[in-house]
Amino acid sequence: MNGGLKMQNKEELQNVLNRKIKQVKDFPRSAQKEVEKIMAKKYNVRFGDTVDIFNEISPNSVRELSDDMLYKLMKSIKEVAVSKYESLDPSDLFDKHYFSDEEIEIFEKPLDIEEDFDIIITDWKKVGDKKIEICVSLGVVYKWRNYNKLRFNPETQRDLITIVKKGVPTKKLDINRNSINEINERRKMGRYYPVRGIININPEYNDKPIFKDGNMIIPSETHMDLIEGFHNNLAICEYKDENPDYEEICEFDIMMLTVDEANDFIEQMDKKNHFKTGQRTRLDRINQVNYVINQLNISGEFHLFGTITDQMKVFINKVISALFDIKQNRQKAVDLLDILYEKLNYIVKTKNHYDVPFSKNEWIIYITAIKYSIDNKCDFKDLIEKIDIDEISKSTNIVNVPNGKHYKIINAALKEVKENVL
Repeated sequence: MNGGLKMQNKEELQNVLNRKIKQVKDFPRSAQKEVEKIMAKKYNVRFGDTVDIFNEISPNSVRELSDDMLYKLMKSIKEVAVSKYESLDPSDLFDKHYFSDEEIEIFEKPLDIEEDFDIIITDWKKVGDKKIEICVSLGVVYKWRNYNKLRFNPETQRDLITIVKKGVPTKKLDINRNSINEINERRKMGRYYPVRGIININPEYNDKPIFKDGNMIIPSETHMDLIEGFHNNLAICEYKDENPDYEEICEFDIMMLTVDEANDFIEQMDKKNHFKTGQRTRLDRINQVNYVINQLNISGEFHLFGTITDQMKVFINKVISALFDIKQNRQKAVDLLDILYEKLNYIVKTKNHYDVPFSKNEWIIYITAIKYSIDNKCDFKDLIEKIDIDEISKSTNIVNVPNGKHYKIINAALKEVKENVL
């Protein structure tokens, strides 16, 4: 943007702006709104981008702003200080202390992007004084993402995490990528059921939406905080990045809550009866480990089909998940299933185990032995005939769930047999 120019005293300006931001946030909220308006009207900086700077959310934190944005932020805060809040002291916001005449000429120009816009909602329903239900297309939500309309507010959402980058602490959103990937994996398979997001518009800081000609209008400067459904929103927009023609109807509740009320609301939503681990495991039908276990239990190809209880399914899931990387790969799951049919049936047949289900100890020992024989290229049948199942079971003594210690004991016994018996 600055054509190879290099501003002077950059770190000094960053430190000054960080102090000014903290001061502005100590003033009535109207001070920050004034800065946002100047950034938007004079420099065409989106309202949401300026809000993120004040919320210290990377990549828009002061330490990571471009020289151009540092200039625009400095000038906007200075204008507010001179016109309305003299105690902000504009004396350390002197343009030429940081920028050359050529930089000032370039950076004074507004950003060359489409102007910010009011949001017009046609499908809405008012529910009481503090709630409005809306329906919009994914295309609309996608545009909101691109214009930073739905924002993360650290006052009413989970804490930011702090990372140290080049020795400088920077706050960053704590985004669970696994959650986003799993949502989109379900969406890809047609097994994702959209959930309603919750947007908050703080009435102490923003004007309420305007209702005109049957439409609901949310002004461009309004802060729309996405207080529930943050990862769902990231997931669906990323999915549309990869699949531009994809469409979906998106539903939101728009709440009108103060900071304290929003936090009470979020706390209330957290008082849920969460699934237990076992139930969550059984419900996760996309997980290919569950596919393998269910096939074992319903298929007549396995001599002990129908003997795997719900509790044992959870246990076997943990064992297979720890030993085999098949969670998201159906082909790998099918290949493993064929191996399990063959090896486990051999055990049932040779040990005359037809009438008694495998115990937890047996399941973990046999599946670990299968994995060991594959990794070490040794004959599974020879291995299973030589190991002492009862002795290993006493050593492992599994009561509830398997852990790393159990696998170490079993693998040590298998290694002993391979090296000294076979």
